[in-house]
Order: sequence, then C-alpha cells, then structure tokens
Amino acid sequence: MKYVHRMCYEEITDNCSKLGHKSINRNFDETMKCVKDSFVSQVVGAEPNMQKDDNIILKEEAEKWKALGSAYWPAIVINERTYRGDMVPDNVMTSICSAFSSEPRYCRQFREDIGQPTVGMTGSGVTRNVLVLVVIFLVILNVFIILLYRRCQNRELKQNMQLQVNSAVSQYFALSTRNTSGNMP
Repeated sequence: MKYVHRMCYEEITDNCSKLGHKSINRNFDETMKCVKDSFVSQVVGAEPNMQKDDNIILKEEAEKWKALGSAYWPAIVINERTYRGDMVPDNVMTSICSAFSSEPRYCRQFREDIGQPTVGMTGSGVTRNVLVLVVIFLVILNVFIILLYRRCQNRELKQNMQLQVNSAVSQYFALSTRNTSGNMP
C-alpha cells in the first residue's frame, strides 16, 4: 500500500498495482482472481462487470454497517452491538470485558488495576428468589389495600343510604303529621 500510494498518487492503474504486488512479493494474478470472484454478474453465466455488478464482500460489509449502526468512524462492534461511548482505552476495555459471560482473568486484573469494582462477580446483590418474594409481597399488599378500600367504600355507602332513608322517613312523618293535624276542627 505504501509503495502504491507513494508511486501512484494520482491514479492507481493495473501496472502500478502489479509493481506494488512485486514490491511485497505477492502474485498479482491471484489477487485479481480473488477480486473477480467477489463480484456477482447480473446476467447468469456472463463474466462479471466490475463497474456495474455487485461486490459480495463490499455488500456484506455495507449491510453490517447499516445493521450495527456504525456509521461514524471510528466504531467498535462488540458481540454485534456498536459501542456507544467515549473512545478511551479504559472505557472500551471495560465494555469488552463486560461482554463476557464469565470474565477472564485478564479482565479481572484490568478492573483491579483501574480501581473498578467487579460488578456481579462478588455475589452481592439481589438473588432471583428474593426478587420473587418481594414481588409476591407487593402483590399481596396491593390486594389487601384494595380489599380495605372496598370495605371502607361499602361502609360509607351503607351510611349514606341509611342517612337518605332516615331523611325520607322523617319527611314522610312530617307530611303525615301535617295532614292529620290539618283535618282536626
């Protein structure tokens, strides 16, 4: 690459590429066969046209680029996820180490060196059983609160109904007393 860019800075031709291959002791014909094999012709059985046809390798890379969202350079993809964060060696290494399901010795040493606690490795935290018990407790507590609320609502409804019945009976007696006292001479 250095030779080709140094000697052929304006335009890279076949002749310039051949000289570049020769400078690094590589076979130019093998490279060209690999390049031609990476193109797929749109016409079945025809020789691929490098100016018009798709290059399989470049197409796959473009699809990965789109799928992983690594449109900005530099980008790091760890376990098919694009790293989002500062491109600082400590942050990147921490992200790589956290991608392991069982952390290798090198990562533990790295965390110790930078003074970062080993998250999830010391056994501290909430176990699944404790989490299930907490959820069950909260569900039971909510059911109990709902039952208390319904009981209070029923009691208030009965009191309200009794008050309305008493009011209606009082009005009835008041009307009946007035009607009976009005009939007397």
